[in-house]
Amino acid sequence: MKESETGFILVGGNMFGSKTSEMIHLLSLEERMGRKAQAFMVPWDNRYGVGKITTHHGTEYPAFQVENTARLIKILHQNTEVIGIDEVQFFDDKIIEFILENKEKKLIIATALQMDFRGNPFPLRGAGGKECDSEKHVGNLMPFAKIIPRYPQCTFKEEDRICRAEAIYTQRFRPDGSLAPYKDPTVVVGGKDQYAPRCIGHFVRPK
Repeated sequence: MKESETGFILVGGNMFGSKTSEMIHLLSLEERMGRKAQAFMVPWDNRYGVGKITTHHGTEYPAFQVENTARLIKILHQNTEVIGIDEVQFFDDKIIEFILENKEKKLIIATALQMDFRGNPFPLRGAGGKECDSEKHVGNLMPFAKIIPRYPQCTFKEEDRICRAEAIYTQRFRPDGSLAPYKDPTVVVGGKDQYAPRCIGHFVRPK
């Protein structure tokens, strides 16, 4: 295997920035070159069905649903050369060790939300699988990655004008339209009904 065929690519950014589309594109390119690929995702995001990664635009790619890094390792095929990990921020912190140990032997492509709805580095889970029970976060992976940034445009609207600046933040809303408070859970699966991309000027940090 050539050195250029290994490494770690992190498609990082914000919701609605086409992170998953980019990962599927890269995985498909590798497969067309004859390389064996496997993709993985967490099991609780079933908005678009089971056993597949699906973008907001409907593009699909088959994926194994795993509840933690240990399960990923268990079902990883020995002959797999390319590993896709969708929404790596939802995994436990053992995923950092896995990526660092394998990035020189395989090509690992992961997507990640770099910040949570509070505007903080997205926390990984600890051994207990609970939110915020680890001191590690997505930022611990970034120094070791080739980063492909994917950010949408800010959708803040004022006087019939949409901002459209680069949105590096994600604003979360409650069903009544109010801002989600700081104490809300970190992970709440949802789409445009609950989240909106915001630029630095229009993001309101929860207190």
